[in-house]
Amino acid sequence: MSVRGAIFLGVGSTEQAGHDPGEEGFGNGRLVGIASLAAIVLVLLAVFAVFIVATISSVDWGLLSFSKDPPLSDILASVALTFLAFLGFSMITFAAGDVQAGPIPVPAPR
Repeated sequence: MSVRGAIFLGVGSTEQAGHDPGEEGFGNGRLVGIASLAAIVLVLLAVFAVFIVATISSVDWGLLSFSKDPPLSDILASVALTFLAFLGFSMITFAAGDVQAGPIPVPAPR
């Protein structure tokens, strides 16, 4: 994938996706521009800002206790474990797309 392809959503090869070159859709190389993605992000940020403004007045700052937080090393370890678990899951699901159906069907679990 080129650098230009990396900054667009929905860039794919028609041969890899198994689509007809004339078919519309994300899997066959149709590009969604950066401007439309930026517009989506701006709308989401505006929605978040509305929620923040609406709820900031009801925050009880006395309930926050930073002295009882776990050590930074524990937080980083849990973040690293979560990231690696997600990475492993995504690798398995990505590889599952390349697996061909075998000659014997696997029975459904009971």
